[in-house]
Amino acid sequence: GIAPAGTYSYQATQGGQLGGLFALYNGTVNDVHDKLDTLAGSIIQQVNQYHVQGVGTDGSFTDLNGKVMTSEDISDFVPPVSDGAFFIRVTYTDPVTHEATITRHQIDVDASTDSLTTIAAAISAVTGLDALVSGNRLSIQADTDYEFDFLPAALSEPTASTFTGSSPPEVSVSDVYTGTENQTFTFTVVGTGSVGNGSLSLQVRDGDSNLIHTLNIGSGYAAGDKLDFENGIKIAVGPGELNADDTFEVDVFANTDTSGLLSSIGINTFFKGSNASDISLSNDMVDSPGRIAAAMGSDLTDNTNVQRLASIGTMTLEDLDSMTARDFYRGLVLDIGQQLSIKQSSQTNSENLMLSLSNQQSEISGVDINDEAAQMLIFEQMFQAMSKYLNTVQNTLATLMDIL
Repeated sequence: GIAPAGTYSYQATQGGQLGGLFALYNGTVNDVHDKLDTLAGSIIQQVNQYHVQGVGTDGSFTDLNGKVMTSEDISDFVPPVSDGAFFIRVTYTDPVTHEATITRHQIDVDASTDSLTTIAAAISAVTGLDALVSGNRLSIQADTDYEFDFLPAALSEPTASTFTGSSPPEVSVSDVYTGTENQTFTFTVVGTGSVGNGSLSLQVRDGDSNLIHTLNIGSGYAAGDKLDFENGIKIAVGPGELNADDTFEVDVFANTDTSGLLSSIGINTFFKGSNASDISLSNDMVDSPGRIAAAMGSDLTDNTNVQRLASIGTMTLEDLDSMTARDFYRGLVLDIGQQLSIKQSSQTNSENLMLSLSNQQSEISGVDINDEAAQMLIFEQMFQAMSKYLNTVQNTLATLMDIL
């Protein structure tokens, strides 16, 4: 396996096989290790941020426990928490009538000054909930007949309304918002009269007061019918009287934790760990598969959160240099392959060069004993023949000199 990340000094062994291994570990291996950690950490963070907001087949919660943090101060958390808020949806079920009442509560987060204790205090201020911190770990518990979750599902009734008629209609809201930003939509009545008659209509404005829809609730509209108005959200206006300029508001949520606090402290998260070496399923998911958060709607029968989780593979992530997880991993593999190809080519060229130099050295300084012995015999015979020749010439010259 890959050794723990770090660097080893190899000043005394910069050459040779050992020096090459040190260079490989401190360079290529560490780089791959860091990139795998970055990839795993980004996937963990994004999956957990989505998972926090959903609910599985086990339903909403009566208690949740976070992970043990190294510090109680939010400014020290990893992954980091930003200024923002998270929203808790609380359900109270009357033990006699079994009628459910659902409310949503905003918990503001200041990343520089808040701590687990201040967050626990804010949660405990919500009717039906209690939160405590023990050993740098946040726990949330619901009172009897209460449950809670962090679903972005729209509340069944408008957040606020100003109806001035004597018999105003009931307005219901349903389904899951599929937009990308939290919004407050304002509905303003145009005309006066009873729902389903005349020229009554609703002008719908977004949080920036831009007119985005005009919905007919006059003639041709059957009171109680659902109307699509924005990114999956539907409203229905029941029988009743409306006056011009009556208004109501509907809050919709694409993200019920804009601070990232819940996923950072391990509340209802899918993964535990923070990098490639310690990534694993959280104990809650292993012990209770029904906790896997597939749904985001109030009736808990949809698979909206599963679709969101599946989309992470094609989502550009800031920590991955605005690349998708797939593209980042593909680039990592291609980079390793390219480096390997270059190293292999360099090794082959070096081996060929060494072989060529070795051959040249052998041609210059190499000695074959048998060949040299044969050459010596030839030189010896040539010397003997030359000696005999010179001896004959000398004798001949001596004889000539005697004659003269």
